[in-house]
Amino acid sequence: MSLRDQLKASSREERAKLKTMSWKDRFWYIWEYYKIHLLGLVILGCVIYLIATIIYNQTFDDQLYYVVMNNENPSGSDFEEFDQAFKDYMGYGKKDRITADGSVYLDFSQASSDAFAYMTKVSALVSSRELDIIIADPDTFDHYAESDAFLNLEEALPDDLWEALKDDVHVAVDGSGNQIPCGIDISQSRFPQETGVTISPSCCFGIVSNSERTDTAISWLRFIFDQQMFSPAAGKGKYSLPFPDLPFFFSQTPASGPACGREGFLPVLPPKLVPENAGQHNPERFPLPPGHTLASEKAF
Repeated sequence: MSLRDQLKASSREERAKLKTMSWKDRFWYIWEYYKIHLLGLVILGCVIYLIATIIYNQTFDDQLYYVVMNNENPSGSDFEEFDQAFKDYMGYGKKDRITADGSVYLDFSQASSDAFAYMTKVSALVSSRELDIIIADPDTFDHYAESDAFLNLEEALPDDLWEALKDDVHVAVDGSGNQIPCGIDISQSRFPQETGVTISPSCCFGIVSNSERTDTAISWLRFIFDQQMFSPAAGKGKYSLPFPDLPFFFSQTPASGPACGREGFLPVLPPKLVPENAGQHNPERFPLPPGHTLASEKAF
């Protein structure tokens, strides 16, 4: 008898046995004699899923990862629309990923397994250089500042942005005992307003010291504040200022580089702006964002 015939005969015998059993006996019989095979299939399925997930995730470009700690309104917070708005602001595509983690809650007044797990998670993200921004209450922020977790923002931020935000700076003590301006109070920015994040008594922003995407973190900071001064308007290359709603067209200068050419994208070193109906308006009524210059003052 061939191997094929033997397998068929064995299969018929097994089916005949199962037909004479109750459902409970069938379950016991299959588990008793085939549990190794079943466990092998489960493990194989998990391995295939893990490999597929890794391959799929590699198709994305991680542009920013930020953690929100001690959010008092986790069920009412939503980052999806806010992150999409930032992606549109930066000119990112579908394969560019912004990761927001609002699950971290730390209470240093009492030890708990959850707090230890969250601290381990944050430490792993920092060690792997995946984390770019930490947003937290002042006490939690200061705890991480003592571990040299943050950049000195007076040194890291462009001059114009530092001047605009220096009144909202949060000063903390670093690992060497020095006081450094490493945080920004973003409580009055669009971030908590649009995401529903609630952090008391204030919401501190800091750029992780070993971040590999510092420029993007700075652009995120510009985004949450600058949008109150100007915002990308509908249409190619248009921007609006709220003094009234006067559309501005931007023109790329040779020194700006190719990144300035993306539609709806305002880079850290901004291009020149030209108002659409400039001849009808007084330029003093329409101050440009820091670092901007008019392409033609004669237009006024």
